[in-house]
Amino acid sequence: MDSRTMMENAQLFYYACRVPIAVYNGMECVLSLPEERRTASFLLGNGDPLRGLDADRQQLYISQHLRSPWREQFIYLNLGEDRAVMAGPFLLGRMDETRMRRLFSLLSPMVSRRGSLKRYLSDLIELPGETGMYLGKLLCRLFIPQKNAPSEESEQSDLSMVVRGALRYIDEHITEPLTAKAIADSVN
Repeated sequence: MDSRTMMENAQLFYYACRVPIAVYNGMECVLSLPEERRTASFLLGNGDPLRGLDADRQQLYISQHLRSPWREQFIYLNLGEDRAVMAGPFLLGRMDETRMRRLFSLLSPMVSRRGSLKRYLSDLIELPGETGMYLGKLLCRLFIPQKNAPSEESEQSDLSMVVRGALRYIDEHITEPLTAKAIADSVN
């Protein structure tokens, strides 16, 4: 895909979905919408969020749903040839005061700019879990040539559904003590 088409598709995604998007060449962001990127990693002086996320850079053409320590959600898509796109940040569900307090109590040693980070997290766009899944599919449709697109079966593997269910349970019960058994029981 040429640069102009990538830019047009990034604009289409951003203006239609109102979710930030960044286009990468290697680890360098070459285009972002909006132009001024706001993420917890930038606010804390840690640079580009891609460096801190656990994206599998060997996995081609399948959207990866990633979460930062600050509960920001991102969708990473490796396009091959050292190019990638990343949508986000957004939240799955609401960041209420209880979740915010628990998050800051867990990660407070990392925070020097608590006020601006709290405002930022409170202002993040909130999406239901299904919307996140469909945003990943939309990224694939916009940025992957159809000959390279994964089949519907490989994209909807049982494992990804289990992981999605576990993450949804954790998000919904973050203020409660969580056990591996409770999480496993919730997805069965």
